[in-house]
Amino acid sequence: MKSKFILKRLVLSGENKKNAILNFEEGLNVIAGASDTGKSFAFDCINYGFGASNVPALPPEAKGYNSVYLELETLNKDVFTIRRDFNDNNNAYWIYSKFDDINTDTSFEKIKAESKTDKNISEKILSICGCNYKNLLKKISTGETKKFTFRDFVPLIMVNEGRITQKYSPVHRTSPRGNTLAVSEWTAFQTIVTGEDYLKTTKAESADIIKSRIKGQIQELELLCAELKTEIQELKAAVTGTSVDELDKRIEELQTVIDEKKEYLLSKEEEYCTLIKRLKEADYEKQRISDNVCKFRLLMENYKSDIERLDFIEEAHNVTEQLLDVECPVCHAISKSVVDVKQKELCHKAFRAEKRKIEVLIEDLKVTLENIEINKTNIETEKEKLLEDINRLVNDMNESLRPVIDSKIEEISGLLEKRELWSAMYANDSKLKKYEDRIAELESSKETVANKSKGSVKDISEEKLAQFSEIVEKILVSWNFIEEKSIVEFDKQNKDLCVDGKNKELFGKGARAIINSAFLIGLMKFCYDNRLCHPGTIILDTPLTTFKEKDKAANEEDESVGKDIKMAVYEKLATSCRDYQIIIFENEEPTKELKSSINYIHFSGNANVDRKGFIPE
Repeated sequence: MKSKFILKRLVLSGENKKNAILNFEEGLNVIAGASDTGKSFAFDCINYGFGASNVPALPPEAKGYNSVYLELETLNKDVFTIRRDFNDNNNAYWIYSKFDDINTDTSFEKIKAESKTDKNISEKILSICGCNYKNLLKKISTGETKKFTFRDFVPLIMVNEGRITQKYSPVHRTSPRGNTLAVSEWTAFQTIVTGEDYLKTTKAESADIIKSRIKGQIQELELLCAELKTEIQELKAAVTGTSVDELDKRIEELQTVIDEKKEYLLSKEEEYCTLIKRLKEADYEKQRISDNVCKFRLLMENYKSDIERLDFIEEAHNVTEQLLDVECPVCHAISKSVVDVKQKELCHKAFRAEKRKIEVLIEDLKVTLENIEINKTNIETEKEKLLEDINRLVNDMNESLRPVIDSKIEEISGLLEKRELWSAMYANDSKLKKYEDRIAELESSKETVANKSKGSVKDISEEKLAQFSEIVEKILVSWNFIEEKSIVEFDKQNKDLCVDGKNKELFGKGARAIINSAFLIGLMKFCYDNRLCHPGTIILDTPLTTFKEKDKAANEEDESVGKDIKMAVYEKLATSCRDYQIIIFENEEPTKELKSSINYIHFSGNANVDRKGFIPE
């Protein structure tokens, strides 16, 4: 397979309608049979799927159908499906699956049908074709260009039954006379044949328009100059009595004073921070001493309580020595008091020793409390001095240093404003000179303005045209349309083929259809022989039949094509285009033997005989 993609399937769907399906394959595909069976409608549906702006005219039997699906298979075997709806010709859907696999989870992109917008059908198809052409010449008179799109390929890969027999070149969609697209259609052919893109240019302007625009620019600049001159006069009045040098000198002096004062202020702030820190430490020390005093006083109370306890115990001991003998109320035995004199003396010594020890501790604790009170008094005195020093510093900074600095800063601000006025005046002088120079340039350029150079169509080399003509010649010979000695040439004037010195337009309708078909197929083969971009798919509508609704008069020339030529076209396309895709919608059927070797679909036109037409019954 050489085609960049092939059309695998055309599907027409609608709500509660049976899908109308045409399956295609690589190589030759022929959809043949009776007239009015939907062949041309199927062709139009394919064109619509490829981004045509006009919705196909629906035949009566297609009522209720709303969506066209084109299933494409790329050279890499990737499959995509394009969906377009008849009731929405602005949008399309690029679906990442086969038609049969489409479900609610299928990945897709909503894209635009129009090639003028971003993310459209054209970009997607050109991408799978590997085509990087960007621009085409749109108007020779101005050199204006337009974007190259897949729709520029379409006239050279699809020909309907109306164009297939026309006298003008298949390069054009309609007659080039009065056709505003004729230039871009021809340059699209030129780009496809040469592989050379056009540089993007904008629409050129006439000399009168350019002069008018220059005049407008000059007037705008003159208004700006007038405004600048007014501003300069106002600024000069505002800076009268001053000079830049004097202002700079005074600003420098004031800045020096401010820096000195700020440095001194900084030293005072550091001193202030030191005093605050010492004040906090004094507060902490005072609090610590207060806590200790509370603890020591509590300890003093404990000592006093211990002495009282010892006195009580000693007194109780003395009392018990004086108790009388008593009878036990239980056993009625007499309890006699037994006093050990030695033991008594030891107890009294112990009481006295413990009391002396506690009294010594109490005396020590009194001394400690006295010292603590002295320290507390000293700390209070230090705190008072620290607060005095702090207040003195704050007053010095707030009443002496800061006002001086603020006044100097205020003076500098006023001087800087004057300095800014001088700078603004200098800037306006510079702008004024720049605008006046620009006005002089524009006045000078206005005299030399001429129309921009016209665009030119790039010439296709004689060698390439000869190669293309030779390919078409071989095709026509193989189709038995011309003899081997015949010569096919490309006529640059008519942008079309000339056979044995006879322009195509002089041939009959049937012959023109054959020549036009050979033109498109020859162009495809030329592109692949020269490794140029081409989709590799050709779709032709009735290239072999000149449909006749009435018998010809005796003197009317028969413009139909002979049977042998028709069958030769089928046979050669079946064998020579196996690596490409050719789709032919035709009234004329191929031979029985050929039908079995190609993808053949027959429309009988009769519901009782095989398939009636494109739309199912």
